[in-house]
Amino acid sequence: MKSQRNFAQQKKTALSDVDLSRKGNIDQYILELLQIVNDSEDLFSTSSCSGRITLFEEISGKKKGCSWLHISHEKVQFEDIENALKESVGNSYIKFEPFVAHIQCIDLDHARRLLSAANAAGYRNSGLTIGKKDRILLAIRSTHTLQVPLSLDGKLIVSNDYIKHVIRLVNEKMDENMNSIDRLTGLIREAINEFNMAKSEINKDTKRKRRQKINNEKSNSYKENNIVDNQDFSEELVADFFTSDP
Repeated sequence: MKSQRNFAQQKKTALSDVDLSRKGNIDQYILELLQIVNDSEDLFSTSSCSGRITLFEEISGKKKGCSWLHISHEKVQFEDIENALKESVGNSYIKFEPFVAHIQCIDLDHARRLLSAANAAGYRNSGLTIGKKDRILLAIRSTHTLQVPLSLDGKLIVSNDYIKHVIRLVNEKMDENMNSIDRLTGLIREAINEFNMAKSEINKDTKRKRRQKINNEKSNSYKENNIVDNQDFSEELVADFFTSDP
């Protein structure tokens, strides 16, 4: 099992690293969840996203990546997408991506319990990986992604009514996403509380056994000393009897 000291050092290093995400900071909607996780000495988050709606484009002839036309971690309006599409010169897509998080766990017991919480909250695509130096990582994710093409070489291939329909769909998914995060937050809080209570009971039992051991050692020492004293007293009585005057 990974030592608490080594795990604490890994946690300190991970949480002090610079945020390299495109947004550059933690999404407000998952602050509570991440605080619950990172307040536990047995867990820490390595990456996360609350979910997002993006409009991006791929340009013909370009081999690397894509261009981002619009990114939102909240619901979007038709005007936002309409204005962003005016900048498109390639093949554009609107995409919804649900919440995702990666949590490093000190042991498999914690990882399995949090995996059960993730599944119960609806994140059926979650799973565990064990990497180098027994690094146990829980990936929390779902399959609720949606991606729809809107333009080809900068020209719309769908009507505004269709774009509005797709926007309704991705916004509904964002609402469902936020509800799932709320459920997950509650379930992970319960799981961590259960671990903390179990650890507290183990600590109490350990302290009780330690006190009992100390008391037993004191009792045995007292008995041994008492036996020696009684033997010395008996020997003195015998000596006095044989040396006393008639």
